[in-house]
Amino acid sequence: MVYAICYCPLSRLADLEALKVADSKTLLESERERLFAKMEDTDFVGWALDVLSPNLISTSMLGRVKYNLNSLSHDTATGLIQYALYQGVNVTQ
Repeated sequence: MVYAICYCPLSRLADLEALKVADSKTLLESERERLFAKMEDTDFVGWALDVLSPNLISTSMLGRVKYNLNSLSHDTATGLIQYALYQGVNVTQ
């Protein structure tokens, strides 16, 4: 599973929306690639991702101490936000 975030200054929110960002599950692979290329060409969008391997997911869910997928998902998303904060991003929304 791949979890990702992108962020921009609130003053550039309209510019981010103009890129047509959306949940990756709603985009075709070609649209995701086009969007990523556009984001890479901007000077106002930041991003981060975390890849959870099948082995990590299985080990977490089947271990002696269970770590369910909902908790894993929540903690991964929280970790991405924490990463942005550590990078100096002022997260407000």
